[in-house]
Amino acid sequence: HNSLVVHDDQRAIHPGDWLTARKVFHVSPFCAVKGHYRFRFEQTAGRAFAEIDYFDDGADFAERDKLLETTLHGTPEPLNAASALRAFLRHPLMTFAVVLRIHTQAIRLWLKRLPYFRKPEPPAFETTR
Repeated sequence: HNSLVVHDDQRAIHPGDWLTARKVFHVSPFCAVKGHYRFRFEQTAGRAFAEIDYFDDGADFAERDKLLETTLHGTPEPLNAASALRAFLRHPLMTFAVVLRIHTQAIRLWLKRLPYFRKPEPPAFETTR
């Protein structure tokens, strides 16, 4: 699923701007399909950064409602066969490690007896705003 994140007034996105999108896609069985995401992006020639926060409830983005905070950063590089091969050779077990960590966290949440939400029907549109 894609979320198109733009300012309501269509102005340009500047580094440090916060953009929001409501959650419409099932991501985790431990989180209901409700709430909002908050995004922030920055990119220069030598650095790319993204922050994505997930808020379970409330439109005020109060810290008490934040369930997930994710940051990604790296060095921008053109995507081609050589760069993809280099990334794979540098991190050959990355996918396995990510899947293992996701399932480890899921087991921890299950053991804490968090509510479990079955996967609902997907949204009617592939891209939402």
